Amino acid sequence: MNSLVSIVIVEDDAVIRAVLEMALQADGFTKVSSSARGDEGLDAIRRIKPDLVLLDVMLPTIDGFEVLRRLFRLQAHSGNASAFRNARYHAYGPYPE
Repeated sequence: MNSLVSIVIVEDDAVIRAVLEMALQADGFTKVSSSARGDEGLDAIRRIKPDLVLLDVMLPTIDGFEVLRRLFRLQAHSGNASAFRNARYHAYGPYPE
């Protein structure tokens, strides 16, 4: 079942990104994609239309809040789950307008 779920990780810390990818793949998630910057993550989310987005708040280029705002404006992510991750802040979507 996990092999049918697509996940996009948007995380600028290479170690955290790699650990998340390895943990998800170890649990059987085979459709895992990742990006290190907000703009690249936004492009990946638009292209892949994942079931789940793991999104860091503090990112280069555009931050996680802006990525999520743009997604909901474009409705490219409607109905799917989001999770913010940051050392100081955790929130779970959907993001209120």
